[in-house]
Amino acid sequence: MNSHPVLLKSAGVGKVLIWLLGISLGLSILKLIDKAIPAIALKQLLHIFAIPSILVNLAILLLSLVWIYRLHDDLNRCYDRYPIDSWNALWSVVFCIFIWKTLMTIAHHFQRETGRLRRYGLQLSRLVPVTYGIFIAVYLLQLLIYEPADVMGRMEIRNLPESLLQVAIAFKDILGVAGAIVLLAIAQIIVNAMDLKFEKIMQR
Repeated sequence: MNSHPVLLKSAGVGKVLIWLLGISLGLSILKLIDKAIPAIALKQLLHIFAIPSILVNLAILLLSLVWIYRLHDDLNRCYDRYPIDSWNALWSVVFCIFIWKTLMTIAHHFQRETGRLRRYGLQLSRLVPVTYGIFIAVYLLQLLIYEPADVMGRMEIRNLPESLLQVAIAFKDILGVAGAIVLLAIAQIIVNAMDLKFEKIMQR
């Protein structure tokens, strides 16, 4: 090891991020229920939480950047010659296509451990492809449902058969909730694994 970390820089931010992801997931589930079973009371509740929901998602975005940076600072202190530094990890989140390598590198390092850490690595390596699959499917459904309305980038619903449109929208919403669940699971796995790794280091 390079040195024994005094504490995990990513721990506090990671726990707040998980809490916010849980709130965002809850709001997404409420919206899905509202579409499936329209209820006036639920509509009023969602209207009240519309602005807080935007703020929560913005906070998640900003905290994700801070967390991934601090997480890789911790990883570089916990593992000798860890191949991704904090800045490269940050850029991988900004350019989402590269986050695959970042997350799979984390998973592979956990998989080289034993016991629960190895299981966390296996779980993470399975969830990363699922995440990509979900969000690619959501993107394709967006293309199916909406089309550009003008040069300003505004979108409008395509002229599709009503039944096909309703099914596509339903699948998109369901996959959106599934994606939120998987992202929450990934964050929780990494936080738990880093706590366990830290405990093992401190016991040496």
